[in-house]
Amino acid sequence: MGLTRPRAHQLQDIDFKQTARAITSSNLVLSSGAPATVDGVSLLANDRILVNGQTDQTQNGIYYVTTLGSGSNGTWTRTGDANATGEMNSGMIIMVTEGTGFADTQWMLTTDGTITIGSTNIVFAQASSNSFGIVAVAGQDNLAADSVGDTLTIVAGTNLALTTVAGTDTLTITPSLTPALTTLDATGNVTAGNVIATIVGDVTGNVSGSAATATSSTTAGTVTTAAQPNITSVGTLTSATVTGNITTTGNININDRQGLYLYDSDSSNYIAIVSPLTVTSNVTFVLPGDAGTIDYVLSTNGAGTLNWVEQSGGSGGASSYPNSTVTPVPSSEGNFDLSYNYVQTIQETPFEPDGTDAFGVSLGEVYSLMDPAGDIPAATDLGTLA
Repeated sequence: MGLTRPRAHQLQDIDFKQTARAITSSNLVLSSGAPATVDGVSLLANDRILVNGQTDQTQNGIYYVTTLGSGSNGTWTRTGDANATGEMNSGMIIMVTEGTGFADTQWMLTTDGTITIGSTNIVFAQASSNSFGIVAVAGQDNLAADSVGDTLTIVAGTNLALTTVAGTDTLTITPSLTPALTTLDATGNVTAGNVIATIVGDVTGNVSGSAATATSSTTAGTVTTAAQPNITSVGTLTSATVTGNITTTGNININDRQGLYLYDSDSSNYIAIVSPLTVTSNVTFVLPGDAGTIDYVLSTNGAGTLNWVEQSGGSGGASSYPNSTVTPVPSSEGNFDLSYNYVQTIQETPFEPDGTDAFGVSLGEVYSLMDPAGDIPAATDLGTLA
């Protein structure tokens, strides 16, 4: 038997409606205020629209464009197959064919019981396109919805906080310091604008910042890194132990009269250099540029520049008399060195450093001619020569 045209009574209870071109999801003015575009679809006259976003849900339903306005001045009217009680029943299905967000989706009327057009709240729920489709995560398995209404669950990880707002369907993922970050394992570089952290464990690898300063404060643990030209401050260190060289292009400041300790080969004893208790002005010593000569000593020019000079026996800066000689008579006895005793066997130090005699002559120097300087003291009667 061939197919025949269905009669009206055969169609009256069917739960499918003719498709709509687009669906609304927000409140609209349906008379003299309806838009010309819905979900990215530019409407035409007589287009069917599924209205599902009205604040007053009794206004929801199936409409068509009776007046196509320009912008938001059009008018929509309920369609002839959905404008009377009994024409829309719970479970009714309608397809939406176009739209940026809802193209090719299926919608079901979820309102239960008898529906009176204009007084009963009408609500449609999406009944097709599994809830979230596919969520692709780089390097991980894809997440695919298995059924309509499938739920995608997002779990907060360490130091990641999740905040949701049901009214706007918003999920915000933000970094969090609760709980405190106790471990950071990185096989490569950690790069950031500024690195500000309290390090309580070991850090191995490079820590670099695109900003000029990367700061960290160490309370415990060890910081082990390669050369870090961008780290200009590491907070306040109570101690730092290194097994290699410390190289700097700036100054090394030792505050509060703390010393520079130079230990011996087994680190059992040291020589320390410590500043005086009080310094009235800054003092800089400039060392000589060579190792000097044996038995020479350092001498300052009064402005902090040090030089090697031959050590002196007196305050006047004279030499130690290695070449101060006289020639006795007869001359065949050779030169006579004044720094030795008469028989020239023992070197003596008969001179008094920093002293002068009654005439103001330095007792630490030898003169070939000694003229009195200053006033001659009063004569002393030595008595009668015997």
